[in-house]
Amino acid sequence: RANADIRRLYHDMKNHLLALESMIKSGGEPEQYITELRSRLESYDVNVNTGNAVADTLLAEKIERARLDDISFNICADLSMFSFMSSVDMVTILGNAVDNAVEALIQLPEGQERIVYIKTTRYANMAVLRISNQFSGAETQFENDGGWFRLMIMIPVPEDKNR
Repeated sequence: RANADIRRLYHDMKNHLLALESMIKSGGEPEQYITELRSRLESYDVNVNTGNAVADTLLAEKIERARLDDISFNICADLSMFSFMSSVDMVTILGNAVDNAVEALIQLPEGQERIVYIKTTRYANMAVLRISNQFSGAETQFENDGGWFRLMIMIPVPEDKNR
């Protein structure tokens, strides 16, 4: 998929350069075209800032790929509270949770809103990560709250990190 994206980007950029070149040669003013092109490119820029650089990089990649399936993210998370965890553990937990949420959302009927909510909170000596998404067509052992799956991961914060 990455190679196809790069080929598509190359093809699009080549066409944009040809259009700009034509505007300049014909005495046109390419400023408006450049402004519009820049705003479209900026809409593809994913900037995640959770306070954890490894998680930010992982989430940015997941968000970029999920866009292809019309999945959006709502992230209100301070992952710096998980700084006591190893990066390997953070990537394993967060990566798997987000992958599962995206897979469930892909199964939803076309036109239905597809969104992943990622939230964090602190409760007593626990760092809490919540990931929510809608799902369809699967049975759960518990009340599914109107088609929503909510994963709550509670991890005890080591004693020296509680202060």
